[in-house]
Amino acid sequence: MSKIAYHHIGARGGSYPLPIRAPNPHLADFQFIFFDADPDCAEQVRAQLPDVAANTKVVPIAIGAEDGPDDLFITFDPY
Repeated sequence: MSKIAYHHIGARGGSYPLPIRAPNPHLADFQFIFFDADPDCAEQVRAQLPDVAANTKVVPIAIGAEDGPDDLFITFDPY
């Protein structure tokens, strides 16, 4: 079965702006992918999200090929 991939940049703190919180049976339908430049925050993120830790991947990279300004297009609709 396929899951809904949810990507979030800036993982520290383990928050995600998705209006579905535990307990909710639909959380099992999501694969959470968090990006953070700090490789040491992966365990902290999983600890903050115990209800979805099994479906969580923390990718320790910064977004962008090199240091410096660039365009980043973001779409956000909390509802």
